[in-house]
Amino acid sequence: MQSDQTPSREVVILGGTFDPFHLGHRAILAQVMEQLRIPEGWVIPLHSPGHRHTPVASPEDRLAMAALGVRGLSGVEVRDSEIRRGGVTYTVDTAQEIAHSSAAPDQWYIVGADEARTLHEWHAWPKLLAYARLAIVNRTGKAPISLEECAAQGIPSSRMAILTVDSPPVSATALRTALSDRGQDQFVMKFLDQAVLSYIREHHLYEKSGT
Repeated sequence: MQSDQTPSREVVILGGTFDPFHLGHRAILAQVMEQLRIPEGWVIPLHSPGHRHTPVASPEDRLAMAALGVRGLSGVEVRDSEIRRGGVTYTVDTAQEIAHSSAAPDQWYIVGADEARTLHEWHAWPKLLAYARLAIVNRTGKAPISLEECAAQGIPSSRMAILTVDSPPVSATALRTALSDRGQDQFVMKFLDQAVLSYIREHHLYEKSGT
């Protein structure tokens, strides 16, 4: 006898400023989707983060770079929901919006180990855990977080998975610095998709003032 229940749909969500979107972002998303065996992924650029510096590139440019950076990744799409909403972005607001949408999927948010350690500082974080589960990522070259540390942060084991991923050792901050100096093109070409780099050059992003 067949069940009338439809299997729940799941989605892996990667949020961030993506200033710019680089190969580390792409690698983390692809590996988390593979390890969780979830074929659908969403990249959601923030409009204005509440806990970080104001992004250098405009929301529209960061959205465009993310779209170029995920090309060829099966099942992945870039969503502009936070850009359209405007203002300061809180993850819980996006999670709630998705949860209340039609055919709402089960949400998995990618969170780095360092972010997991400060989850208690996030806006309405217990409410976030009611809407979504966390894919907590231990990255190459970073201090790993343990199940015990996560429990101490108040993250129930039922609302998380700890994964290990191999990602390029680069940060958006380092790339912005390198992009302001054309003498470091060899460095940026290692960590940016060629289409993203072409977009940056075409739109004169991250250039030094007066150049």
